[in-house]
Amino acid sequence: MQQITLRDFDGYWHLVRVKDLYNYGNTFHTTLYRSNAPYGETLHWTSAFDLLLYVGAYIGSFFVNFNVALLWWSIIINPLLHILTFLVLFWSLRDLVGDLRASIFGILFPFQLYLFGIFDMGVPDHHGAQIFLFSLFVALILKSIMNENSKWFSLCGIVGGISLWSGLENITIILIASAFFGLAWIIEGTNHEIKNLVFSLSLLLTTSLAMFF
Repeated sequence: MQQITLRDFDGYWHLVRVKDLYNYGNTFHTTLYRSNAPYGETLHWTSAFDLLLYVGAYIGSFFVNFNVALLWWSIIINPLLHILTFLVLFWSLRDLVGDLRASIFGILFPFQLYLFGIFDMGVPDHHGAQIFLFSLFVALILKSIMNENSKWFSLCGIVGGISLWSGLENITIILIASAFFGLAWIIEGTNHEIKNLVFSLSLLLTTSLAMFF
């Protein structure tokens, strides 16, 4: 009988947590007793990627067993995020540099050799989702600046809150975006005051809601 071997423990722990979430429904359970017995091991991850795995597996469970759906969803999720990262980068840059240059950059950034390991098939690891969210957040920053429509600032704040929920290290790009929008407010005046408020409120509300999961 052939078995799939995970590359490291991160993917294994994610699958264990998703199964525990399915069986017990506790999103705040961070201690895994299958490691460091008898004390267990407390993980610092949030539940963002676990819920993404859970949702895909739950939808698949309408057709096959939940464990089978979780297995196959965990195999293909990061390659799908890899493709989505390319599409997001292409979408964000095409208005700036044209379709050809946007395609080249979209290929060069997410398809680097190192990132192939992160987005590899059969690696249910949260870093792929973080890279996708980072790319989407940067794309929305560009869209907000180019279009100057409040809806883009709102979407930017929502994705920023989700990316912060996914990993605290994403606070760096959020601080950069806040400084960038603040500088635009200083230069442009009251035109950007409401847009900064929309971005900040969207970020605050999304981050606050994420605390319940």
